Amino acid sequence: MNQPYQLQYTYGFARMALRDQVVFKSIVGLLSGRTLASWAYVEGPADLLVEGEEGAPRVQLRTAEGEPLWVHWPLRASEVFDCLERAARAIGQRPAQSTGEALRLKHWPAASLLNGDHRYVRLATLLCARTMSLDELCERSGVPRHVAESFVRLMASHEMFQPGEALPAPAEQQAAAPVGLLARIRRSLGLGGASEAGR
Repeated sequence: MNQPYQLQYTYGFARMALRDQVVFKSIVGLLSGRTLASWAYVEGPADLLVEGEEGAPRVQLRTAEGEPLWVHWPLRASEVFDCLERAARAIGQRPAQSTGEALRLKHWPAASLLNGDHRYVRLATLLCARTMSLDELCERSGVPRHVAESFVRLMASHEMFQPGEALPAPAEQQAAAPVGLLARIRRSLGLGGASEAGR
């Protein structure tokens, strides 16, 4: 096995006949365990989009950044394998967001980017509201990390992020976190000091 890392990437279909989707899924299933990454089919936004028009001589595979790869009809496992390998390398070589890098959207993404996926809507909502790291985004949203990474890569490819901002120091975040509404009211009324605000 030539798997230097255990990654799972996703693929989805656009404008492709159901029978052709079944053929493609079957080939991906046959190649399972032989490719650099494992590939899972998803209905919503995916790392790899497979597009094929009825009667077209070939099928286009495109990563989230729009890098095109092609396979010809009839589909051959060896050709699909080569495309999946190239796609996995392209996805794997995308600049990974550092876990501490500051992320914040400039504005709400176009509906075509969100593709009706409730997870992408949740991520966009959080990143429009405030600056946060990828780790914090995953924690606050409850979205699986690979989905959050796909979202971040997609937004970055469309230049949707504000220029890098410094994240607040971790100590500041921890000190501010426990102060809730009641603690602020108590403090403003002079009913409790810093020791009570932490409760």
